[in-house]
Amino acid sequence: MLRSVLLGTACAVAMVSSAHAGEDSFSGPYVGIQGGYTSYSIELSDDDEGSLDLDSDGEEGGVYAGYGRRFGSQFYAAVEADGSLSNAEYSVPGVSIETNYNLGISAIAGVVFTDKGLVYGRVGYRYLDASASADGESLGDEQFN
Repeated sequence: MLRSVLLGTACAVAMVSSAHAGEDSFSGPYVGIQGGYTSYSIELSDDDEGSLDLDSDGEEGGVYAGYGRRFGSQFYAAVEADGSLSNAEYSVPGVSIETNYNLGISAIAGVVFTDKGLVYGRVGYRYLDASASADGESLGDEQFN
């Protein structure tokens, strides 16, 4: 049910976002949807204990919204908030970790080089919620900042 509500909201956001796609001023509010495939590959090694490989994959999708403003003819700044749901999971024998969702807020600064081209950098804060279990027993949710 929650995924259906989020999918409906994401489609509505996409329609609102596409209405402004023809504008090239880069100034004003914006919204959108994002989706993709998450993949993790982690190698842990210890000289005394050997190594352990953790691999993961899963789908991810979310929404974002922000406000950007062009300053003069070249400079751009924005703030943006986003949220995503994920089912990425990785495991080793006896241990499983699944990412649930993440939230973020960012400050963006950039340079406009054409009416339709922008190069920018982003700094921000990200919150990640994950669930862990060992030998079939839940270890609870973990939050990472």
